[in-house]
Amino acid sequence: MDDDVPIAPDVRSYTLEQFCERAGQLYDDNDFQAFVQFVLCGIDDDHQASIDVVPNRLLDRDLPSVLVDRDYDSVLGIDQQIRVHNQPLVIHPVAKFDDTLKSNVHLTYSFTNDTGSYNAPLHQIPNLGLGKWKLHNLVRVMFPELHGPDRKSHHLSKKEQVDFCEKGLLPTLQELLENRGGNLPPDYEAEMFRARKDNGQLAFGSRILPSWRVPEFGDCLRRHLSVNGVAWARNLVFVHQG
Repeated sequence: MDDDVPIAPDVRSYTLEQFCERAGQLYDDNDFQAFVQFVLCGIDDDHQASIDVVPNRLLDRDLPSVLVDRDYDSVLGIDQQIRVHNQPLVIHPVAKFDDTLKSNVHLTYSFTNDTGSYNAPLHQIPNLGLGKWKLHNLVRVMFPELHGPDRKSHHLSKKEQVDFCEKGLLPTLQELLENRGGNLPPDYEAEMFRARKDNGQLAFGSRILPSWRVPEFGDCLRRHLSVNGVAWARNLVFVHQG
């Protein structure tokens, strides 16, 4: 029975510097199998490496200054106004479903509406994609008034989307674009009809809001929605994703 018991390899102590030197030797020798086995398992020929980190420890007087850069996949911010400066905004009169915030981004937003006070995850608050600036930066409009105990979803109903488009977004674009807004769709259904291609897919149109008009957009949108009786949009905010 004892013959079946594997023999444990001898243990050899390495400082951190010695371990790195040995790994470098194996790599330079193109002995990649031995290199991987040594780096990942500490096995080298007939012995097991044990690293003693104390000899190479950093003392306070030896600590170097370190400059660390970090690459963020995306940065999100929420405001009552669109905070895009010196850049035009490409706006879709009818929102693209792909631009809706549907997944958990691990951020919450605190607000109070007619049903109570909440600190809700962003993806559980009804929202729509609004527009983009530059290449991959997105602005969404979020409607906290629609969130409640029985409604914790990103989804807006068809009627809510139509009301936002026809009673808020289109009048706002018409006002801010002035004579450049003459080719805007008259209503939601007209844009849906134009966007639908022969194969059934949708290709939504867009309008460019000049950079000097972007700061006016938020208040102008709220005013048109309020005048047209869209009460659930009164606390809307803009989610910026850059």
